[in-house]
Amino acid sequence: MNNPDLRYHVASLSAIFLSLGIGIVIGTAFVGSPLVVKQTGMLHRLETHVSELREESRERERTEEALAQVAAQTVRDVLKNKRVLVVQTGDYPDAALAAREALELSGATVVSVTLPPDAWRGKLGKPDVTPEAIEEQARQLSLVLATGAPVPEAFREDGLIVGEAGGVVRFVVLVGGEKNGGNTALLAHRDTPLIVEWKNAGLTVVGVEPRTVNVSYLPTYRSQEIATVDAINYAAGRIALPFALLQNKPGAFGYRADADRVLPESAGVAPSPSPSPTVAPLPPATTLP
Repeated sequence: MNNPDLRYHVASLSAIFLSLGIGIVIGTAFVGSPLVVKQTGMLHRLETHVSELREESRERERTEEALAQVAAQTVRDVLKNKRVLVVQTGDYPDAALAAREALELSGATVVSVTLPPDAWRGKLGKPDVTPEAIEEQARQLSLVLATGAPVPEAFREDGLIVGEAGGVVRFVVLVGGEKNGGNTALLAHRDTPLIVEWKNAGLTVVGVEPRTVNVSYLPTYRSQEIATVDAINYAAGRIALPFALLQNKPGAFGYRADADRVLPESAGVAPSPSPSPTVAPLPPATTLP
């Protein structure tokens, strides 16, 4: 249970605790003593449970504060002088900002773009646009972003991209997840081709999300055998991200039930020199719908 969930649980139990207390006061005047004794015992048990949960919440908050204090030192120079592309594929801009901040703390040069899911979903839903056409656009865009080539104007006209990458990158961070929920079939036609092309071009790709999302992209990302971090809005997630990029192998990191562990194995190990970026050349220009 994360901190917001725990605080909500404590508040709910406190409300129950108050209601029972009021009930006991009223019941003392109108009901026989056996029922009052039973309610009093229940009240004492709830009081103990609420106290334990409050203490657990305080401990978790203290742990988060401690991790936040050591995060900068822990990730310092892990990605020094590396160029990283942050691609917001979902609708959690705060998560994209958290990822960017974590990468900058690690010494990386960060560029970022957004691929608005509603725009891509709208394009996919047009009667004259096939899923194969969307996949081709995703493949072309993946190499444009990897090499820093100018984004074709057609992508901007359709609202499929916001921002400009510029420059060759070796690392890519996909920031997924949606608040309002949507047809996740889009991921097969946009995100999966992006990942496949980047991996084929020799790039390291990691997917991240906040701790809690309404619709998660991470299962789709993990199906492509890349690392994921499910708590980028927590200090542990911001520590995990640079090391997940560094070790470049599949793994699920964070606090969710399906995470393998909180931090990658490479966390705390001095980074080794990385080879110079090598990216596959752009394919010939194609006419897209």
